Amino acid sequence: MPSVRRRDAGAILPLTLVFTLLLAMVSAGAMQTSGLQFRMAGNEQMLLRTQQRAQSVVNELIATGSSFSLANPVGWSSCLAGSDIFPCDDFEVASPGLAPLPEGVDLQVSVTRLAPSLIELPAAMRTEAHSPAWGALFEILVAIEGGDGRFASTRLAAGVAVPVDGGEPLPVFWREPGTDAL
Repeated sequence: MPSVRRRDAGAILPLTLVFTLLLAMVSAGAMQTSGLQFRMAGNEQMLLRTQQRAQSVVNELIATGSSFSLANPVGWSSCLAGSDIFPCDDFEVASPGLAPLPEGVDLQVSVTRLAPSLIELPAAMRTEAHSPAWGALFEILVAIEGGDGRFASTRLAAGVAVPVDGGEPLPVFWREPGTDAL
């Protein structure tokens, strides 16, 4: 009987090493997965911040109203100085007064007058309830390019109705170019 006990006495060490190795492999996989999820959450947060910045550019252009020239024909595009990804007829869009962009991030803005040349505005935009009000439709395209990959990139488009007889511009649609059809 003592000889059987001696053979079984050394079996616990290899069994313990196998279980320790399996536990280490599971732990390493879990750490790698959590690190990947952490990076994905950071990227999503950066993208959300970039989209909010693009929306604030659109909101500022709508609030100032100076970038919507009713004298320009349908199809005319005015851009922010330095914009080179959009086709531009002039560079008359005023620079938005936002916080400066980080180094390597590029802001591109285009304001284009859309067809038809005039549209009937909804009742909420009319000065008198019974008379039709007319306005021009513009599309604002904003692109923020993240540069070397450390920052997120986004594109945003917004439609704006501008009353011909004066008044505040009204946002009429939002979309992501390449994703949402107009």
